[in-house]
Amino acid sequence: MLSRPIVLLAPGETARGEELVRTADVAFTDADAAHPGFRGKVGATVLPFDGKYGAFTDADARGQFMAGLGFVQPPGIAERDDDTSFYVEIAPEQARLLDGDVLVALADEGSARRQVDSDPVLRRIPVVARGDVVVPDADTRGAMTYNSVLSAPYALERLVPQLAGKLAG
Repeated sequence: MLSRPIVLLAPGETARGEELVRTADVAFTDADAAHPGFRGKVGATVLPFDGKYGAFTDADARGQFMAGLGFVQPPGIAERDDDTSFYVEIAPEQARLLDGDVLVALADEGSARRQVDSDPVLRRIPVVARGDVVVPDADTRGAMTYNSVLSAPYALERLVPQLAGKLAG
C-alpha cells in the first residue's frame, strides 16, 4: 500500500485526490487477494550501481511497493538496515545477501543491465541461478520507483504477473 501518498491536484480537488488514493489502495488490496502466496516470501529490490548493488529498504518507495504485496526483505538486508538510508549497499562479495524467493533488479538498458547479466558472483546466488529475477522495463521501473497514486496501479498491473510467474516456476 502507499504509505505516504502524494497527490498534487488543483485547489478544490480534494475529492479527486481521495478517490485516487482509494483506487491505488484497492489495487494493492486486489493484488494481495489474488496472490496470497506473496505474503512472507523473500524478495529484494536492487539497483546495480558502480559495480555494487543498492537493496532498497522499506524507507524507500520501491521497498514499500514490495512490502505492500506481502514480500519481506532478505534477512541479511534487514539486519543491515540501520534506518539511516533508503537502501543498504551490497558489495559484490556480499551479493549472497540478496538471495530469496525472487529478486527485482531495477537495471537500465546500459551498464547496470550488463552488470546484472554478467556478474559471475551474482549468477551464483540461488535466486539468480534459478532464474527468479525480474528486470522490469523502464516504464514499470519508473512507476514502481514513484509509487504514487497514479503510478502504483500501473506498476502492479505490469509487475505482479511477472512476480507470480517467477514464484510459480
